[in-house]
Amino acid sequence: MIESKFNWWAILPLVLSVIIFAVISYLTYFIFLMPKDGSMTPALYFMLPLVLVFCLWTFIWVFAERKKRALCVELFSHSIIVSGFYGYGKKHLYAFTGFTGYTLSQLPNYYGDTSEYLHIIKGTKKVISISAFYHKNYQELKDGLTGSLEFLGEIPFDIKNEWKDIFN
Repeated sequence: MIESKFNWWAILPLVLSVIIFAVISYLTYFIFLMPKDGSMTPALYFMLPLVLVFCLWTFIWVFAERKKRALCVELFSHSIIVSGFYGYGKKHLYAFTGFTGYTLSQLPNYYGDTSEYLHIIKGTKKVISISAFYHKNYQELKDGLTGSLEFLGEIPFDIKNEWKDIFN
């Protein structure tokens, strides 16, 4: 059995999201406690949309992205158990025989480098995504999976497909 291990920088966005959410909550609370005489009304109209945008972004970033990418993986000889949200999500058991195969893609990052993603495909849908960014033992997981699944090719990076994958 191979169990996934997370990189420390993969957990950092979750910690930052909690801090950002706390700050946004405090700002929202502060905005609604402003003086009732209207002296702070322009600040309210300026800050409230910003607070709502940040809340929406945090929701998308934490819940949608982490559900699909921050997967805890337990790899067995004929099956795989996957749970999202850093292992705190619902567990799903899959047999390798139910998969069509796997694809690889390179996701560019801010520093000009790339992170490799391995997508396990069932039919035409990406069911599981394992990445070098999130998983410290990505190469070990990849080696364990590639021996059991058929390689379907490399998929070029496309931002539209990435966003579509997050919400599917």
